Amino acid sequence: RDWDEGGYLAADRTDPAVGMARGEVLVGGPTVTPGYFIPKPDLSSGKEAQEAIKYVQKRNAEDFVTIQGVRYMCTGDIGQITAEGNLQIIDRKKD
Repeated sequence: RDWDEGGYLAADRTDPAVGMARGEVLVGGPTVTPGYFIPKPDLSSGKEAQEAIKYVQKRNAEDFVTIQGVRYMCTGDIGQITAEGNLQIIDRKKD
């Protein structure tokens, strides 16, 4: 996925200076993409538990995307596809 702020784009593959598609690494699959586990709210649980549930729901909204009907986890890693077809990690969004 393109990361405009960092200057890493899938279109970089057509840039002679780069020559490789670059962007945020996304991971998909049925065991990854349901999201972070959210326990069922317990009516007897206190405010702290409810805040924890809200935090996890927020993280699920921020850390997962759906592209063309497929759900992915955003890893925060920046990668490029080498000429040999390998994924090479080259940066991190949080660094």
